Amino acid sequence: MTMLYTEADADIRHIDGKIIGIVGYTALGRAIARQLRQAGVAPIISADDTDEQAQAHQDGFTVASIPHNAKQSDIIILTLPDEKMTRVYMNEIAPQIHKGQTLILISGYSIAFGFIEPPPFIDVVLIAPRTVGDSLYSADKNALSYVAVWQDSSRQAWNTVLAVASLIGVLKGGAMEITFEQEATLSQFVQQAILPAMYH
Repeated sequence: MTMLYTEADADIRHIDGKIIGIVGYTALGRAIARQLRQAGVAPIISADDTDEQAQAHQDGFTVASIPHNAKQSDIIILTLPDEKMTRVYMNEIAPQIHKGQTLILISGYSIAFGFIEPPPFIDVVLIAPRTVGDSLYSADKNALSYVAVWQDSSRQAWNTVLAVASLIGVLKGGAMEITFEQEATLSQFVQQAILPAMYH
């Protein structure tokens, strides 16, 4: 049975005191960071791009190197584009990963197709907003999103993913439980079939 989660299902106390890092200050990464700050959480920002780093500084966030962020953060949100994910993860994030952390992805692609393979001692989850950029931060937040757990090492992964999803506002319109493989396949179908057809 497919589950649809709302704000009533989340308890943000599950992540009290946790350090949250965001790797990738893309449009969606920026929106997530601003949502977290609005909710009273100050994330650490890292970027694989000097312009993104400058924007994060300008926005008033603490900016750190990717390895430092990956080592210090309890919850790491990866908002990197899929085409950068493997290189950045393997070279800068994987060497710093340690037991007890949670890795949050916004796309199931890298996990579903085996481009990154997180170690078995961390939680790996998905929060995939069905929106882009500032629409997450400023527009009406009734768009349906997706959530998933790929690896639940702590046995608290669902509590974590729902708490973070609530803080960034994606449970306002509801979040459907999905698998990483389903999300990746759906995204590929939209990008390669639906959008080209619409543009045509």
